[in-house]
Amino acid sequence: MQLQLRPQVEEVLRALASPAEVAEVLRTCANPACVNLEGDSEAGLRLAACGRCGAAWYCCGDCQTAHWRAGHRAECGGAVAAAVAVGMEAGMTAAGTGQQKRLRLS
Repeated sequence: MQLQLRPQVEEVLRALASPAEVAEVLRTCANPACVNLEGDSEAGLRLAACGRCGAAWYCCGDCQTAHWRAGHRAECGGAVAAAVAVGMEAGMTAAGTGQQKRLRLS
C-alpha cells in the first residue's frame, strides 16, 4: 500500500534540503561524540577549523583531540594530500590563505 500525499505536501518535501546539504551550510562540531550544546543550539557555537586540513571544525580542543584519536588522523592526511595535488595542478602553492582560526593538532 502506497501512501498518497497531496501535491502541495509532496512539493514541500521535495524542496527540503538533505542532511548533507544542511551540513555544508550549518557547521557543527566534527566530533561525533560531542555533547557541547552551549547556547540555544549548535548553530551558536564558536568553531575552529582543523589546523591541518581545514575541513573539520571543532567546538573545543577536547573534541578535536578525541576526534583525532578516533580516526580523523587518517582522514586528515588524505584531505591534505588531495588539496596539495589540486594546488599543484592549478600551479598554486600548498600554503593556505584561510582566515579561519585553526586548532593545533596534539
